[in-house]
Amino acid sequence: MRMEAMREAVEAYGGVIISVCILLAVEFAARRGSPWLAAAASSIPTGIPLALFLVASKAGNQQALVAFSDACVRGGLGTLAFTIAMAITARKAGCIWMLAAGYTAWFVIWWATSPQGSMGSNPGSRDE
Repeated sequence: MRMEAMREAVEAYGGVIISVCILLAVEFAARRGSPWLAAAASSIPTGIPLALFLVASKAGNQQALVAFSDACVRGGLGTLAFTIAMAITARKAGCIWMLAAGYTAWFVIWWATSPQGSMGSNPGSRDE
């Protein structure tokens, strides 16, 4: 019974606690004048491990884990495109344009790597 209560607590508050800790680390690094450390703290993988735990506990079959992993690869490629677009734009424009370029690159990669016509739906459940 104790393990169930711990799992529920992690599901309910784990993401928030980790996110706050990461934001505090970024704030600390920024105050110390270290953009490198702030970037390192902000890129620590936090969401994927928590989401993996949730997916595994809710639908722990192999097919769900494979689908989750494949989508994480797509998201990771999108995040790489986001950071590259942001870095390129930083040399010419400010924060708003960096974010616009980054999100545009992320969505382009997500769309380009999606299974044809699925648009994020479960390809196995499509009506033909």
